[in-house]
Amino acid sequence: MAKTPIPTVRSQRVAVIDQGPGAHLVSTMLVRAGLGPVVVLRRLSEIRAALVAERFAAILVRPEAFGPAGQELFPLLERLRGRSPVEVIDRDAPLSQGDVHAGALSTLLARVRDHIRRPVEARSTAADVVDRRFIAVDPLTVALCERGRALAPCARSLTITGEIGSGKETFARELHRGGSSPGRFVVVDVSGVDAESLHLALFGNDGARGGAPPIAGAVLTASAGTLYLDGIDGLATEAIPALLRLIGQSAYVPVGGTRVRRSSARVVCATSWPLERLRADDRLDPALIHLLGERHFHVPALRERPGDLPMLWRSFVEEAGGSCAHLDDDALALLAARSLPGTLRELQAVVAVMVGRGLSTVTARDLDAAISGLASALLEQPDGLRFPRRLPTLRELQRLLVVESLRRSGGNQATAATMLGITRQALNQRLGRAAIGRRGA
Repeated sequence: MAKTPIPTVRSQRVAVIDQGPGAHLVSTMLVRAGLGPVVVLRRLSEIRAALVAERFAAILVRPEAFGPAGQELFPLLERLRGRSPVEVIDRDAPLSQGDVHAGALSTLLARVRDHIRRPVEARSTAADVVDRRFIAVDPLTVALCERGRALAPCARSLTITGEIGSGKETFARELHRGGSSPGRFVVVDVSGVDAESLHLALFGNDGARGGAPPIAGAVLTASAGTLYLDGIDGLATEAIPALLRLIGQSAYVPVGGTRVRRSSARVVCATSWPLERLRADDRLDPALIHLLGERHFHVPALRERPGDLPMLWRSFVEEAGGSCAHLDDDALALLAARSLPGTLRELQAVVAVMVGRGLSTVTARDLDAAISGLASALLEQPDGLRFPRRLPTLRELQRLLVVESLRRSGGNQATAATMLGITRQALNQRLGRAAIGRRGA
């Protein structure tokens, strides 16, 4: 079987992979336990595409429900264990409503809860399965890389913006790889993380004080390397002063410590929001936005760099373990003309489908069918959710979700935050920005 590429995008969703009648019950249990949002994957083609396009918070799978065909899931799931927690639902586990009330599968739910609520962790290049090159053939990306090679070596901090799925982290890794720094590339997702947890993840602690076990922290782990802070637009307000010191002075203080330490890591901050929008919406401290704008790189969206498409396609084919799936001229023209795939992950998912079919040449008809299948999967909503004719803006949708979560939780912010898959501190930030009352009024 062709080797399937590993997803790198983070997600708050839990995937339930099960063709049997118990799938709905398991997903209902997860939602009731506040462990959502949940997506149920039933078809093997849908499963492969989803696992390529998204890194789930946790994966629950019952391979026996797929019969003999389910055996092909094991190699992929085994490779995913290092990136997404995988829990196998025991083939003999009872899945009736009465069993649920009697406490069956409570251990499984507890393990999923641990996976989702585990404190923020840093990850480094050594732990990543895929560390791909940044493809630059289009004039826009060629100019971006040339500017990066000129400015990055002498910069202690950088900011990278770009739409979701444009390749911000891949570009940052390219700058890290091309520099002379011998250290590691360490990633921390800072969006929505409360300040206390983030300080510990970044700066570690002074283990000699209070008998606490020593924690190095991501800053120390990235010494003489790169510290990549993803989702900087969702940074907790209380964490801003410490980050200003780290970016502006390369200085930090471990949790529980008193002595200022120096960092030798280059700090790269990333966001999918334009800096101008962050400034206009007053989403970040003005001093932090000023620092972020000093050495700023913008990664263009996939639709803005058609010259990269042929090389990106070949790169994803090789990454998937294929040696065929070559695009003919009509297919390449169709790929450049369509708005979907609109991100690198969506393109990767389409490639995975083509490689899985074992095609030596991909025609426009083949490509159109694969893109249509991807579109159907993206539009398929759980629990019968349907959008109105006019799509709400992201700001409108966020406000609706926050208000509804507060209504369902009776105004309990901790419960509402769990429903939304964010921390209570992140919910408070959203309440303030949207001017929503604490009970959703």
